[in-house]
Amino acid sequence: MNMNKKTAILKILEALEKRLSKTDTSIQQALQDAREAPSAMEPHSDTSRSEKQRLAANFEQDKTKLAHVMKFVRTIDSSRAHATVQNGSLVQTQENETITWYFMIPAQGGDHLTINNEVLITLSPDSLIGKSFMGKKQNDTVKFQSPKEIRTITIKQIL
Repeated sequence: MNMNKKTAILKILEALEKRLSKTDTSIQQALQDAREAPSAMEPHSDTSRSEKQRLAANFEQDKTKLAHVMKFVRTIDSSRAHATVQNGSLVQTQENETITWYFMIPAQGGDHLTINNEVLITLSPDSLIGKSFMGKKQNDTVKFQSPKEIRTITIKQIL
């Protein structure tokens, strides 16, 4: 079965929106916890206030990355196929008898989405498998060491 790139983009944006919303909630919670934590000047203080502030700052960085990825995904031309795997590519692979779809995004990959009973996984070039796919062409075979085993994946289609 062939996955529709436009549908994939819409599902990815929906998943990124949910992650952005959760990140906003986490930022607000971390800031609230930091305000309520004892300061360094108070007795029985630990470093929880500064830890919570650092946590909020990390969530802010994630939010910035998510916003960047969302902006990128919104600019993808769903009618354009790619000759090689790059950010914005929808990639069909085969590993043994298993067909898997991946969508390359600049960062914040890892979402597993279901579209018409098929799984679509977002990948970034920072991931082990994403790094292995970048620049490959249709029918190229990719071998890489996963934490458990050496995997061999064939790129069947690039959209």
